[in-house]
Amino acid sequence: MSRIHAAVLGLVLLIGAAVALAGCGSSSSSAGYFTVSERPGFSTEGHIAFGAFGGNGLKYIYSVPAGGGAAINLTPSDNDADVTDEGGFHPSYSPDGRTIVMAARRVVPNGPAASSTDLFLISAAAGDRGQLTQLTTNAWEEQQPSYSPDGTRIIYTSTQSGNNDLWVMDASGQNAQNLTNDPANDQWACFNPQNANEVVFQSNRDGDTELFVLTIGSPDPPRQLTTNTVRDEQPSWSPDGTTVLFTSNYAGDFDIWSIPAAGGAPTQVTGDARSDGYPVWDPSPGATRFAFVRDRQLWTALPNGTGQTQLTRTF
Repeated sequence: MSRIHAAVLGLVLLIGAAVALAGCGSSSSSAGYFTVSERPGFSTEGHIAFGAFGGNGLKYIYSVPAGGGAAINLTPSDNDADVTDEGGFHPSYSPDGRTIVMAARRVVPNGPAASSTDLFLISAAAGDRGQLTQLTTNAWEEQQPSYSPDGTRIIYTSTQSGNNDLWVMDASGQNAQNLTNDPANDQWACFNPQNANEVVFQSNRDGDTELFVLTIGSPDPPRQLTTNTVRDEQPSWSPDGTTVLFTSNYAGDFDIWSIPAAGGAPTQVTGDARSDGYPVWDPSPGATRFAFVRDRQLWTALPNGTGQTQLTRTF
């Protein structure tokens, strides 16, 4: 083998090793080769947390600077196929940016077996290398957590009633309260940043998937925000509380759309031929960008859909 061929082969092997580390729960920083899963979380400190599939088929949580750069694995494991080692997914930052609430199937020291998905707290900087706090310990599937704007409560989806309903609890994991109890699936809830008792969520209670707004403590039924025959999903409230971003296939494929939180006509934000979903706003004061997932990769854009920037890539 010539020296040139040997050098090229060595370079290919090095690239392959780097990609394998990025996708298998390595604790090292990486160049950004990922298969991103579902809604990311955006911090006031300028970082985006996201779940990504590892080489063992499980999910791990990474953090990347919102302006681009190396990603850090916040939930490393020994990379085997044991479900108890799952890193986590569905990350959401606390308002101060110091803590992440996530969903995962885990076994913690002196804790119960990982028979279902539960909610956990980790450090936004150290991940589960620091303290790992288990918030829920039961046989139900509890996922899709999101902090209230004052950081005192967490809203999430639970199957405790037999299907996906919305629940809310203290940020310490205490005083869980059932918010919806509908035969339909209620999912992907998030709080109005300007009103801690107002929640937007998706539900298929009218036959297809639409957006609804719920006022906690009100006897009134949820207010329907979108009304059409397509799928409107994965809402995210703007920091000023006036606009909701969401995913819809109204134009044929899945793109990001916006709608006034008080109701009105939706406006298309992205129009790429690839699938766009899971938008989440930057909660920082005066922030002008949102993050979203495009074909399993992490992107950011301006509220009108311009200035799109890709933060992760597939190999």
